[in-house]
Amino acid sequence: ASAATDWSTPVGNGSANSLSSNTWAVGDFYQFSVSTVGYTDITLTWDQTSSNSGPGVFNLQYSTDGTTFITFGSSYTVFPNVASPGNGIWTSATAIPAYSYSVNLSAIDVLEGDSSVFFRLTDASTTSADGGTVGTGGTGRVDKFTVNAVPEPATGAMLIGGCGAMLWVVRRKRIII
Repeated sequence: ASAATDWSTPVGNGSANSLSSNTWAVGDFYQFSVSTVGYTDITLTWDQTSSNSGPGVFNLQYSTDGTTFITFGSSYTVFPNVASPGNGIWTSATAIPAYSYSVNLSAIDVLEGDSSVFFRLTDASTTSADGGTVGTGGTGRVDKFTVNAVPEPATGAMLIGGCGAMLWVVRRKRIII
Protein backbone atom coordinates (compact mmCIF):
# COMPACT_ATOMS: atom_id res chain seq x y z
CA ALA A 1 0.00 0.00 0.00
CA SER A 2 2.83 2.36 0.81
CA ALA A 3 6.58 2.24 1.16
CA ALA A 4 6.06 2.15 4.93
CA THR A 5 3.95 -1.05 4.86
CA ASP A 6 5.42 -3.96 6.81
CA TRP A 7 4.54 -7.45 5.56
CA SER A 8 4.83 -10.60 7.62
CA THR A 9 3.62 -14.20 7.74
CA PRO A 10 2.58 -14.80 11.37
CA VAL A 11 0.75 -17.90 12.54
CA GLY A 12 -2.63 -18.42 10.88
CA ASN A 13 -6.02 -19.57 12.10
CA GLY A 14 -5.18 -23.25 12.49
CA SER A 15 -2.30 -23.04 10.01
CA ALA A 16 1.41 -22.32 10.14
CA ASN A 17 1.26 -18.96 8.29
CA SER A 18 -1.06 -16.17 7.27
CA LEU A 19 -0.46 -12.90 5.41
CA SER A 20 -0.34 -9.74 7.53
CA SER A 21 0.31 -6.06 6.73
CA ASN A 22 -0.11 -2.61 8.27
CA THR A 23 -0.59 1.06 7.22
CA TRP A 24 -4.16 0.39 6.03
CA ALA A 25 -6.36 3.11 4.52
CA VAL A 26 -9.85 3.00 3.04
CA GLY A 27 -9.61 1.39 -0.41
CA ASP A 28 -6.54 -0.76 0.38
CA PHE A 29 -7.04 -4.45 -0.31
CA TYR A 30 -5.74 -7.99 -0.54
CA GLN A 31 -6.25 -9.33 -4.07
CA PHE A 32 -6.43 -12.92 -5.30
CA SER A 33 -6.53 -14.11 -8.92
CA VAL A 34 -7.47 -17.49 -10.36
CA SER A 35 -8.66 -19.17 -13.57
CA THR A 36 -12.11 -20.77 -13.46
CA VAL A 37 -11.96 -22.26 -16.98
CA GLY A 38 -13.91 -25.52 -16.91
CA TYR A 39 -15.67 -24.75 -13.61
CA THR A 40 -18.99 -23.39 -12.36
CA ASP A 41 -20.74 -22.59 -9.06
CA ILE A 42 -17.95 -20.57 -7.43
CA THR A 43 -17.80 -20.31 -3.64
CA LEU A 44 -15.16 -18.68 -1.43
CA THR A 45 -13.92 -19.39 2.08
CA TRP A 46 -11.26 -17.58 4.08
CA ASP A 47 -10.18 -16.59 7.58
CA GLN A 48 -9.61 -12.95 8.47
CA THR A 49 -8.75 -10.86 11.52
CA SER A 50 -7.10 -7.59 12.47
CA SER A 51 -5.28 -6.19 15.44
CA ASN A 52 -7.35 -3.91 17.70
CA SER A 53 -6.29 -0.86 15.65
CA GLY A 54 -6.33 -2.71 12.30
CA PRO A 55 -9.10 -2.37 9.71
CA GLY A 56 -12.44 -3.70 10.92
CA VAL A 57 -14.86 -3.28 8.00
CA PHE A 58 -14.33 -4.87 4.58
CA ASN A 59 -16.06 -5.43 1.25
CA LEU A 60 -15.71 -8.54 -0.89
CA GLN A 61 -15.27 -7.51 -4.51
CA TYR A 62 -14.87 -9.42 -7.79
CA SER A 63 -13.76 -8.66 -11.34
CA THR A 64 -13.13 -10.45 -14.61
CA ASP A 65 -10.81 -7.79 -16.04
CA GLY A 66 -8.78 -6.77 -12.97
CA THR A 67 -9.85 -3.13 -13.39
CA THR A 68 -13.58 -2.84 -12.76
CA PHE A 69 -14.56 -4.39 -9.42
CA ILE A 70 -18.07 -5.11 -8.20
CA THR A 71 -18.89 -5.27 -4.49
CA PHE A 72 -20.72 -8.46 -3.53
CA GLY A 73 -23.29 -8.13 -0.77
CA SER A 74 -22.82 -5.68 2.06
CA SER A 75 -19.77 -4.81 4.14
CA TYR A 76 -18.67 -7.29 6.79
CA THR A 77 -16.88 -6.81 10.10
CA VAL A 78 -13.81 -8.74 11.27
CA PHE A 79 -13.04 -9.55 14.90
CA PRO A 80 -9.80 -8.33 16.47
CA ASN A 81 -7.29 -11.10 17.12
CA VAL A 82 -7.57 -10.96 20.90
CA ALA A 83 -8.77 -13.36 23.56
CA SER A 84 -12.42 -12.62 24.29
CA PRO A 85 -15.59 -14.62 24.97
CA GLY A 86 -16.38 -16.74 21.92
CA ASN A 87 -13.13 -15.86 20.19
CA GLY A 88 -9.49 -16.46 20.85
CA ILE A 89 -6.09 -15.64 19.49
CA TRP A 90 -5.05 -17.34 16.25
CA THR A 91 -2.77 -20.35 16.75
CA SER A 92 -1.38 -22.90 14.32
CA ALA A 93 -2.98 -25.72 16.31
CA THR A 94 -6.69 -24.91 16.21
CA ALA A 95 -8.85 -22.88 13.83
CA ILE A 96 -11.40 -20.62 15.53
CA PRO A 97 -14.67 -20.56 13.52
CA ALA A 98 -15.54 -16.95 14.51
CA TYR A 99 -12.78 -15.75 12.12
CA SER A 100 -14.03 -17.78 9.13
CA TYR A 101 -16.05 -16.42 6.21
CA SER A 102 -17.92 -18.21 3.43
CA VAL A 103 -19.62 -16.72 0.37
CA ASN A 104 -21.64 -18.44 -2.34
CA LEU A 105 -21.08 -16.75 -5.72
CA SER A 106 -22.73 -19.51 -7.80
CA ALA A 107 -25.41 -17.12 -9.10
CA ILE A 108 -22.77 -14.86 -10.68
CA ASP A 109 -22.34 -16.48 -14.09
CA VAL A 110 -19.57 -14.13 -15.30
CA LEU A 111 -17.20 -15.75 -12.76
CA GLU A 112 -17.61 -19.18 -14.38
CA GLY A 113 -15.27 -20.42 -17.10
CA ASP A 114 -13.08 -17.30 -17.12
CA SER A 115 -9.30 -17.37 -17.46
CA SER A 116 -8.76 -14.48 -15.02
CA VAL A 117 -11.10 -13.91 -12.10
CA PHE A 118 -10.05 -11.48 -9.37
CA PHE A 119 -11.26 -11.22 -5.78
CA ARG A 120 -10.50 -8.43 -3.32
CA LEU A 121 -10.96 -8.01 0.41
CA THR A 122 -11.11 -4.20 0.50
CA ASP A 123 -10.88 -1.94 3.56
CA ALA A 124 -14.24 -0.14 3.52
CA SER A 125 -14.00 2.14 6.56
CA THR A 126 -11.77 4.05 8.96
CA THR A 127 -13.34 1.99 11.77
CA SER A 128 -10.87 -0.40 13.41
CA ALA A 129 -11.59 -3.95 14.54
CA ASP A 130 -12.11 -2.73 18.13
CA GLY A 131 -14.51 0.05 17.03
CA GLY A 132 -11.99 2.90 17.20
CA THR A 133 -10.07 4.39 14.28
CA VAL A 134 -7.65 2.40 12.13
CA GLY A 135 -4.09 3.17 13.25
CA THR A 136 -0.93 3.29 11.12
CA GLY A 137 0.51 0.30 12.99
CA GLY A 138 -2.78 -1.61 12.95
CA THR A 139 -2.54 -4.88 11.08
CA GLY A 140 -4.93 -6.84 8.90
CA ARG A 141 -4.45 -10.58 8.46
CA VAL A 142 -5.88 -13.13 6.01
CA ASP A 143 -5.48 -16.91 5.92
CA LYS A 144 -6.62 -19.86 3.80
CA PHE A 145 -8.35 -17.88 1.03
CA THR A 146 -9.89 -20.70 -0.99
CA VAL A 147 -11.85 -20.72 -4.24
CA ASN A 148 -14.10 -23.78 -4.62
CA ALA A 149 -15.99 -24.72 -7.78
CA VAL A 150 -17.86 -27.53 -9.49
CA PRO A 151 -16.20 -28.98 -12.59
CA GLU A 152 -18.10 -28.77 -15.83
CA PRO A 153 -18.88 -32.18 -17.33
CA ALA A 154 -15.73 -34.11 -18.32
CA THR A 155 -13.52 -31.86 -16.15
CA GLY A 156 -11.68 -32.98 -13.01
CA ALA A 157 -12.40 -31.73 -9.51
CA MET A 158 -11.12 -28.30 -8.50
CA LEU A 159 -9.98 -26.76 -5.29
CA ILE A 160 -7.86 -23.67 -5.64
CA GLY A 161 -6.53 -22.09 -2.48
CA GLY A 162 -3.84 -21.26 -0.02
CA CYS A 163 -0.59 -20.07 -1.48
CA GLY A 164 -0.66 -22.48 -4.46
CA ALA A 165 0.86 -21.68 -7.82
CA MET A 166 -2.52 -20.82 -9.31
CA LEU A 167 -3.30 -18.18 -6.70
CA TRP A 168 -1.65 -14.79 -6.53
CA VAL A 169 -2.13 -12.34 -3.70
CA VAL A 170 -1.42 -8.65 -3.85
CA ARG A 171 -2.24 -5.74 -1.63
CA ARG A 172 -2.42 -2.41 -3.38
CA LYS A 173 -3.34 1.09 -2.48
CA ARG A 174 -5.79 2.99 -4.57
CA ILE A 175 -4.46 6.40 -5.52
CA ILE A 176 -6.76 9.06 -6.87
CA ILE A 177 -5.07 12.01 -8.52
